[in-house]
Amino acid sequence: MGHRRPTYLERSERGQCFSGGCTRRPVRMITFRGDLVWACDSHEHADGLYS
Repeated sequence: MGHRRPTYLERSERGQCFSGGCTRRPVRMITFRGDLVWACDSHEHADGLYS
């Protein structure tokens, strides 16, 4: 069992932007892969992707 990177859902639950490696402050909820997640202003364009 090595170190596992957090999933986009786990990141969002911690109050972080869902995008891996992103440290910007989340500004709004979007739908990503059918799940409601937090996204920062530079990643909110992903709303509705992979749904």
